[in-house]
Amino acid sequence: MRRSCVWRLGLLVITLALALTACASRSRGPARLIGVVVSPSEMASPLFRAGLQERAAKAGVSLQLASAKGEVDQEAHIIDSLIARGAEAIIVTPVSAGSLPSLRKAQAAGIAVICFKVPVADPQICTVFVSADERELGSTDGDAALKPIIGQNGGQAALGLVTCSDDPACGQRRSGFLARVKLLPGVRVLDERPADTEATARAATEAMLQEHPEISFVWAATQRGTVGAAAAIESLGLAGKVQLFGTGVDNEIVGLLQSRDGILQGAADYLPYQEGAALME
Repeated sequence: MRRSCVWRLGLLVITLALALTACASRSRGPARLIGVVVSPSEMASPLFRAGLQERAAKAGVSLQLASAKGEVDQEAHIIDSLIARGAEAIIVTPVSAGSLPSLRKAQAAGIAVICFKVPVADPQICTVFVSADERELGSTDGDAALKPIIGQNGGQAALGLVTCSDDPACGQRRSGFLARVKLLPGVRVLDERPADTEATARAATEAMLQEHPEISFVWAATQRGTVGAAAAIESLGLAGKVQLFGTGVDNEIVGLLQSRDGILQGAADYLPYQEGAALME
């Protein structure tokens, strides 16, 4: 009988190797090739990728990193490539229910399917399910935003959101953020725009702030969205007038947090380097 395990990823890291040891129905020996097919926000994080690649190199494991960018057909193509190359494991954030045929195909080929952050309808597909509380991550940002909303604005705020087009984890972050800030009846969300890259986030934020000059707080749901939104606020000369709360931590975001312009007021994230490294332990 096939066994599966569910592992919870807190705001730090998880050692997936231990889960594989405990949950795999049979030993396959050391993996030679591991496919990593995750969301655009994960792939956009240089620290997440660095953590994966450094640990993989130490273990003598070859990685194929990819993102389906929300497209089931693209995901199927990537998984077919991994099957053809003889991958021994695939770490995957499934795009949707339409991912099941490809994941079943990988399983039938003897590949360990590691579902990362997003579950699938058939629990027998995933050798291991590694979950992250994305809603909690959004709530953490929401709590950070509540402080100036209450302390500086008397509980009143007009918000603009920079979210994602097709990313279930991003949607959970959004729900967590809104659940916190909407505890205050004086908080209004005036605009919300999806953006999956730094450039589209900058354009979306600029348009949002020009159409709604009353917006005083912006929240970005992803790392690149945060950087793009910060650039937009700076380009419009709104430093000190519009406060930004974001998601993700890398050297660029740390620099923004330390900047004297005070645009980025806070950012929440799992530790992305350790998160990526732990997947390859």
